[in-house]
Amino acid sequence: RVYRPPRVFRDAEVRESVCLLLERTRGGRFVAGWAWLAVRPEPAAVGQLAKSEEEEEEEEEGHELASIGAAKAATRAGALATAAPGVMDDTQPSGTEQQRRRRGRQQQQQQLRWVKAWVGVWYRVVDWWFRSSWVTALWGFGNAGVEVGMETQAAEDEEAVAVVAAVGGGGFRGGWSPRGGRPLRRLHLGAPHPSFEGPVDLQAVALFRGLPSLARSVVVSGKHRRATAADSACLPGFGYPASDPSHNDRDAFNIISFALLQLHGKKEESCPVSTVFASGGFGSNATAFYSRKDTAVAALVAALEEVTGAAAAAAAAPPPPPAGTSSSSGGWTVSLPPDDPACALTATRNVFGRGVNGVPRRDVCTRPADAGGGSGGRSCFGSFVHVEQAEAARAPAVWALWVEALQMLQSWARVGDL
Repeated sequence: RVYRPPRVFRDAEVRESVCLLLERTRGGRFVAGWAWLAVRPEPAAVGQLAKSEEEEEEEEEGHELASIGAAKAATRAGALATAAPGVMDDTQPSGTEQQRRRRGRQQQQQQLRWVKAWVGVWYRVVDWWFRSSWVTALWGFGNAGVEVGMETQAAEDEEAVAVVAAVGGGGFRGGWSPRGGRPLRRLHLGAPHPSFEGPVDLQAVALFRGLPSLARSVVVSGKHRRATAADSACLPGFGYPASDPSHNDRDAFNIISFALLQLHGKKEESCPVSTVFASGGFGSNATAFYSRKDTAVAALVAALEEVTGAAAAAAAAPPPPPAGTSSSSGGWTVSLPPDDPACALTATRNVFGRGVNGVPRRDVCTRPADAGGGSGGRSCFGSFVHVEQAEAARAPAVWALWVEALQMLQSWARVGDL
């Protein structure tokens, strides 16, 4: 069952680098699926653009155009507009317009550099599937790949690396910046179960587009969760098919998706007291972890409660929540595992979540994450958020509430409250 991706993955107007990783099989056996990835290049600061060789050439070319006839200038300007889609065609551009064109072309060049980086990553990943190890494949594309694939750290230490990064002279960090800043300010969205759990793929894309200063990337699995009946070799015996990205460490979704927020949908009869059931990859017995206020999951729950509570106050008063729930806001009951201990959707077997929470990639199939952070841990421990949503929380009409809640997290991080 082939999944058709949202339009954002085919939309050139939003200037996103788009990559597709196809299904791979070995001897007729399902190995890993495909996934759709959109990455938003880091915007350059206005007024702080260094002149590149291309820009200097453009300025020289502009002087030449000024010295020739108007007809020839118009023809040349039209050719430039064709070479750079989306740039307005003026035969006599002003200084402001010339600056705008230069910025636009620089952004396009940046996008092309990202695409080249991703192509190199995909080749290495495929090679790893069949011959090499994860770390060897990463180091295989060398410092040049890292130089292109990492965004310029021109602002703050929390700048993130999309997908993967091999740090020269250091160790592998699972997709985040080696400087270990606040990952909430560079959000990566993932939807591993499109179609199977409702429009979570479209929700992820809507959040991506609604958070241009926060959301760095969005990745959507390219297949149905039950595209194959074969048992997952990663977690055999639990009823997880090999096509389920959340329980197959070799799936393309996990290889490219070191995300922060993973969106799922649940049936109404599953964990019925919770409209939103959020976990950090640990069960209800991890009371010390869930009592912390500095984790991504705790911050998201607080933001959702505040946003949906304000929305309810502006509308009619909602009916009282079911008895025994921890917190209800605007008709939404937002729960952590200790608040709804009967709910088993805690993502403790989510292999991606295990990796984010410090389990070495080679051990994610057999070893659960340590709620205490393990010995040493890693900089992105506590950054994983697994969200199970009832239909009321994932419907298109309320996606704006999610955008508002995530923007609230960003503002909290800026003022140091997170």
